[in-house]
Amino acid sequence: MAVVFSRPHPENIASSRQELDDLWLEAESASQDPAAEADLEPGASGLRLNEDAVDHYLNTIGRVPRIDHAEEIELSRKIQQKLLIDQARREWRQQRGQDPSDEELAAALQIPVSTLRSRIRQGEQAQRKLINANLRLVVSVAKKYLNRGVPFLDLIQEGNMGLIRATEKFNAERGFRFSTYAHWWIRQGITRCIANQARTIRLPVHMVDKVRLLKRTNRELMKARGRRPTEAELAEALGIKVKKLRMIQQAAALPLSLDVPVGQEGESRLGDLLPDERQEQPFEEILVQSLRQDVRSAMQALKPIERQVLELRYGLDGQRARTLREVGDHFNLTRERIRQIERDALRKLRLGHPSRALAQYIR
Repeated sequence: MAVVFSRPHPENIASSRQELDDLWLEAESASQDPAAEADLEPGASGLRLNEDAVDHYLNTIGRVPRIDHAEEIELSRKIQQKLLIDQARREWRQQRGQDPSDEELAAALQIPVSTLRSRIRQGEQAQRKLINANLRLVVSVAKKYLNRGVPFLDLIQEGNMGLIRATEKFNAERGFRFSTYAHWWIRQGITRCIANQARTIRLPVHMVDKVRLLKRTNRELMKARGRRPTEAELAEALGIKVKKLRMIQQAAALPLSLDVPVGQEGESRLGDLLPDERQEQPFEEILVQSLRQDVRSAMQALKPIERQVLELRYGLDGQRARTLREVGDHFNLTRERIRQIERDALRKLRLGHPSRALAQYIR
């Protein structure tokens, strides 16, 4: 059964997220040693500081003791008690439009105020302890998704969010170890992060999964047959039509930056060499302007009504071309009369002196 991912409620994770953020700040500040940075080669400081931050973080979480299954059960029980209180608080807020006091919330739950506060405090401590004891698991999972277009630290952060979510959803009574259950949530947080951030153009998660399956199938077929598979072979292996395969292949294509240097010296950029399809070319633009000017000059020989009929019929006024009926309604004339005026006006343009200026545009 698929599990729909959703962000944890802020009141549930505030203390845990804050503690993780504090740990990151500590790691980053500890890695920013001016003396150490001075020994680095130019351009290498960012990489070195990043590696130092990771090392400090790993050393910090490595000192956290592990917990056994019996303690996981006890911590999970305390977390669930706090989550029930959080749920009651949200329902109160939705119904009344304001947060309840501890006394009001305790009365609604039919427990003493001291018990309410104790369960909240113990639940926060239990969640913090369960999270800290499994931060190594997040790093272990994140390492499997290196070189996917997302920095390692970001993968760990998203994995930590999945870990926090796992502490809320874990039910120890089912007999599973917490690490087994949390692995799924951590992996989901990391893979969705990659799907959302790794590409310049964001793809839906389901399409990212299809692209990943396509690439894996392509590698397997190449290994088995010693050559690149055809579209028909790929489509058959995936159980889809060739048209669907091409759509997935198009989605898998990565965009190319217009700032990519081209030429032996890299003196130009790709964007400098690509024509703007929306912009008219200089020669064509000059030709169109010249044609408009010559048409206006030629139409000066016509009567005002003839000029107006041609402008409306052919859209020379910058608007869309009108039908005979529409032009007739405009002048309160019949369609046949408009056709006669149009025919006479075109004959004058064709036989008159201005037609010589327009002849150069006819191919």
